[in-house]
Amino acid sequence: MRKSTFETTLTDFHLNMNYDINLLVKIETAKAIVKHKEDKRSIFEAFVFRICAYWEVLVEDLLIDCLNHDTSRYSEFTGFKLPKNISRETCKAVIIGIGYTDFKSVGQLKKISKQMLIPEWNPFTTITTSSVRKIDEFFKLRNYLAHYS
Repeated sequence: MRKSTFETTLTDFHLNMNYDINLLVKIETAKAIVKHKEDKRSIFEAFVFRICAYWEVLVEDLLIDCLNHDTSRYSEFTGFKLPKNISRETCKAVIIGIGYTDFKSVGQLKKISKQMLIPEWNPFTTITTSSVRKIDEFFKLRNYLAHYS
């Protein structure tokens, strides 16, 4: 059984982010089609949701990729007896189930990933404190824009 690689997951994330960054730079410097500051602000606000969605897809895909390499920690954590090696599709079913992943913060993500993934296949533990603050702050901005509260 072929194992997942992070390469595809990370490449997809980077391609999406790079495309959007280039588009936002074009919009920011535009002088004809989108020339009013208020219009540009509205577009940038809308992209907050898109960027957060990219992050959520990245996290979900990485969890699936990591679990695909070794389910032993997940089995200990949940009490379910799973083979150490299961297909990526089965890993996807295990992670997503009938819903979607919803982490309230990067701290929660790091805590759960430590419980679910063996250390060798847990990239979330390497997220720096500085990055945690930035990601969490970005999601606070997203929540403000979603609820204006």
